[in-house]
Amino acid sequence: LLTGVISYGAATLNHTPQPTYKPEEIMAAIKAVPNDPSGAEMQCMALNFCVANYQKVATSGNRQMAIIMVTDESGDMNTNISQLEATIQTLKQANIKVY
Repeated sequence: LLTGVISYGAATLNHTPQPTYKPEEIMAAIKAVPNDPSGAEMQCMALNFCVANYQKVATSGNRQMAIIMVTDESGDMNTNISQLEATIQTLKQANIKVY
């Protein structure tokens, strides 16, 4: 099991450029997630970022990919409306589940 840590708010940050199986690297990446004072929750942008950064690792290693999104918000309403359906299609085509 490989794990990647990406945080998002107004911007999306990749804390593990290469997914890892090492618990200490995963914990360090989680602890490195900054507080985003913008209040923005760009969920669709973050999901597309995950696909763009990790799909090749998953498919080249004959792995399945799942995204576990942890948030306390419902996302940015404008991008949810404008990007949600395209993001869902991208995830379906890549056979990626989001939890």
